[in-house]
Amino acid sequence: MDSITETERKIPVVANVDLLVCGGGVAGVAAAICAARNGARILLVERYGFLGGMVTAALVITTPPLNNGINLEIFKKLMDRGAYRECTNLGGDPETQSLTAMDPEIVKHELVGMLMEQDVKLLLHTYIVQSIVEDN
Repeated sequence: MDSITETERKIPVVANVDLLVCGGGVAGVAAAICAARNGARILLVERYGFLGGMVTAALVITTPPLNNGINLEIFKKLMDRGAYRECTNLGGDPETQSLTAMDPEIVKHELVGMLMEQDVKLLLHTYIVQSIVEDN
């Protein structure tokens, strides 16, 4: 078999937005929040049933310090919830003298809350197969 031809089908449009963010890792959430704060209508699509990317899906729970911009805001929210533990005096490279470990379940909850505060639409358990762009 060389190819398969699919029949035409109607797919309902679930949202008309200014920006589609594909992936709900920390970077995708940050992009969605910042764009929403600048007036854009946002839909964030994530393939898993939770946000956080590698932090929550793969338990990569140590990161360099989050000390700027939206990362700092996320960090402060997680600190307020007791989700972070700072690890210092690790030796070695000065860039990694201090790492932070976080509770992935609190991360999931706080990221959803931050999106909801900005009225970002969220689709979980959703795969992206094709995009349609209008007007550039």
